[in-house]
Amino acid sequence: GDVAQLALYNQLPGDVTGSHAVPLAEQVFPTGATVRVAEPFFKIFMDCGRGIRVDSAAEIQVIYPNNPQHGLASCATQLTSAKDAATKLAKQSLHAGACDLLSRSLVSHAAPVGAELLQRAREHAAGGAWVQSLADAAAARILGGDGAAG
Repeated sequence: GDVAQLALYNQLPGDVTGSHAVPLAEQVFPTGATVRVAEPFFKIFMDCGRGIRVDSAAEIQVIYPNNPQHGLASCATQLTSAKDAATKLAKQSLHAGACDLLSRSLVSHAAPVGAELLQRAREHAAGGAWVQSLADAAAARILGGDGAAG
């Protein structure tokens, strides 16, 4: 197939910019991932190169290289990696980025998610988002999040 430059805008939470965005971007768009674009907008960039611009996160789907359909161990490794990256963001007080990373991780993997929801509840609470925190904590309790992680 053909290769095209892909310019992604508005993909990361607004609070995460510059060098702080790198760990989140690496988790959201890992090397080897396939990115599907719902409505590609082909354009000529300022450097006269040609590529595809995507302005909305809702217009893309990321297919991860180690899809959980290829084994639960692979899924568990990716969830652990996402949790570790979210913890690093939280230590930098980038709670919106940590929540977004955990949300994408939960949506992307078909594995038990109680512990991940519990950590996301903690990040929401640390960021002052009490309603979201309580919702995630309740869901974690239902799914069996035991608090051992995070």
